[in-house]
Amino acid sequence: MHAKRLSPALLTIAVPAFLCTSAQADDSSFSDLFTNGKVSGYLRSFEWTNSNFYNSPVNNSIFVAGGMLKAESGELDHFSVGMAFYTAHTPQSTYNDPQNYDPTLGTNLDTLGQSYINYHNDWINIREGRQAIDTPFANTADYRMIPALYQGTTIDLTPSESYGFTFGRITRYKSWTSATFDRTNNETAGPFEKSGYPFQNFPGLATSGFWYAGAHDVLNFGSEKLTSQLWYYDFMNIAHLTFIDEKLSFNAIGDLKPFVGFQYANEKNDSVNRPRYPRHFRAV
Repeated sequence: MHAKRLSPALLTIAVPAFLCTSAQADDSSFSDLFTNGKVSGYLRSFEWTNSNFYNSPVNNSIFVAGGMLKAESGELDHFSVGMAFYTAHTPQSTYNDPQNYDPTLGTNLDTLGQSYINYHNDWINIREGRQAIDTPFANTADYRMIPALYQGTTIDLTPSESYGFTFGRITRYKSWTSATFDRTNNETAGPFEKSGYPFQNFPGLATSGFWYAGAHDVLNFGSEKLTSQLWYYDFMNIAHLTFIDEKLSFNAIGDLKPFVGFQYANEKNDSVNRPRYPRHFRAV
């Protein structure tokens, strides 16, 4: 419980301290919000066919089409805003038959998946609201129609090109198959919800979200480069996780780019009364 109280304090200290680092004059104007803004997006389709898949006793096939449209403003005094709308629909009438589609695809959904305010200067980026995040054990898991998305506060500190730090406090979550953000995860209300023994504690469980802290560093040794990452996650009411990733890269030999790597992960339950399974925020 002590770790949970530390996270808000870290965020409270970091935000005002690094906002003050942008003491240099800012020449932005209100019109920059529009003239420097941008719109992006993509179209997506997904055709899925299973033959006696594990979650369906019959053959099934489905086609899903959708995409994303995102609008981002320019900066005014280092602040900007962004919004992204996601959609995924199937034209097939078989959608209403639960035996004829895979429930993990996420179909017939429309959602405002990103809606945030962002602060950025040379050292720091702070984002508050609905957003996509990319960390080893909390990310978009984007291999379906609509990615997994998060609601909360994220902070990225980059005092140097060779090292940096990242922090996040996430309070709500949206899985591939949901159009709403709530206090759940993939085990309690997502596409992989567990029910029945030994998962009695999962269905309907509302969590307090999670927080994470990470550090990365790059060291160059002439022809070699060492990339290091250290992460800590507190999936509240579920588990604590430490992750280390080391990668030593060598100069290319023709078309070969040799490297050696090492990864270490250690996880402990937050409570002995709940099953060990924190990977509801992982990509795989």
